[in-house]
Amino acid sequence: MLEDPRLCLDRVIPEDRARVASAFASMLQDGQLDIEFQLVHPDDGIREIRARAFPVHGAGGETMRVAGTCQDVTMQNRARRMLQGEERRKEQFLAMLAHELRNPLAPMRSAVDLLQQPSASPGDAFRARDVIGRQLRHLSQLVDDLLDIARFNCGKITLRQDLVELRGALNTAVETVRPVLEAQRHTLRLSLPEQPLPVRGDMVRLTQIFSNLLHNAAAYTPTGGQIRVDATVENGRVAVRIHDNGMGLSRTLQRLLFDPLAPEDPGGPAPSGAGGSAHAGDDAQDASGMQSYAQEGPGIGLTLVQQLVRLHGGRICAESPGPGEGSTFIVELPVEPWHSWHPAETIVPRPPGPPRVILVVDDNTDALEAMSMTLRMLGHTVVTAADGQSAIERASEAKPQVVLLDLGMPAMDGFETARRLRALPEMRGATLVALTGYGQPEDRRRALEAGFDRHLVKPASLEALTRLFEEVD
Repeated sequence: MLEDPRLCLDRVIPEDRARVASAFASMLQDGQLDIEFQLVHPDDGIREIRARAFPVHGAGGETMRVAGTCQDVTMQNRARRMLQGEERRKEQFLAMLAHELRNPLAPMRSAVDLLQQPSASPGDAFRARDVIGRQLRHLSQLVDDLLDIARFNCGKITLRQDLVELRGALNTAVETVRPVLEAQRHTLRLSLPEQPLPVRGDMVRLTQIFSNLLHNAAAYTPTGGQIRVDATVENGRVAVRIHDNGMGLSRTLQRLLFDPLAPEDPGGPAPSGAGGSAHAGDDAQDASGMQSYAQEGPGIGLTLVQQLVRLHGGRICAESPGPGEGSTFIVELPVEPWHSWHPAETIVPRPPGPPRVILVVDDNTDALEAMSMTLRMLGHTVVTAADGQSAIERASEAKPQVVLLDLGMPAMDGFETARRLRALPEMRGATLVALTGYGQPEDRRRALEAGFDRHLVKPASLEALTRLFEEVD
């Protein structure tokens, strides 16, 4: 190598040799070299190298030697790529989070708009309240699941193993996507069998699966399109088909939808066959189709949908005659024997219990007002405070039996407020309840150590509040 430095090219991987040789030749002319390439190391395999060098000239201007360094940057480059991958995953998670939260918020917004109309009929108002109740439960459960970011980064999702009526998940999914359907003036036809469709799994995740597929069908179907959802049961499995007359899928795109990192077909466009004809324009249409999916952000992602379906013991596939011919997504899930399904018992409202004096402390005006109205409806006497100092002053006067105290308040937080309330002689025997959006075990432990008797996670349901008051002496 001292006689011919170019022999080092024999250790450079073949893909980089021409580039390194060209850079070395340019260095002899312009006087500098700064390049990265991959080198085959006899012991450690392929290493990533950064080479920096310059020629040393003699008195007559001739090149006497080359001086420089070769630095192994394999670990640095891997760390940089890992950080870039983490950044991409964070962006994908935030986009997915925003989409998932908007899904239940859309029908809730529509229902609230309806309730604010003076002309709303009692029947419409009842249905609107029902929508808000269902979607609020859906949203609360979703927020609980999304708190564990690491679970998504690692691709680990824990499913509840409940006996779920699949028709309920489908109806909730339709309701979630209805604002999108109406905005695009799509026609939706839902055809489900009359018998129950009990599935062992997670109601929230099943709803996500179908709302995602319906959202995609609506987004990639021209205005005024036709979307059809039907379900059939055969051999212990239910097949749910979501069909649209939208942009359609080429054979290559059908494969890439559930595996965006899959390599392209080496032979080019797929040949004509039973799955629909392919042509030279498929590659361009596939590229534009995938770009459209990426820009629109197809819900929680079809790859995650596929994972969720598999976790439920099912499978998903996509069918299409070709571009412009519409698409059909088919989800197959195992069903429990129909005779093992028992509809949920009607929830009998709990008696409100004896009236109590309750102090509600929250810096969120809407939350404070809504909680106060609910408690007064149950027959309790309610005293409110918007900050910690006001809570201490009013507690001395009202002598509440129960205090519902928000933790995340400015100036004096809920923990400090609780400690000061405990020091008041008038508050001996009172029950302090932490009402907060923080629901991790560490949050509960910290609340109990600060003097709280109970810990409720927002939004607290009427049933949870009633049960709490029953347990209070």
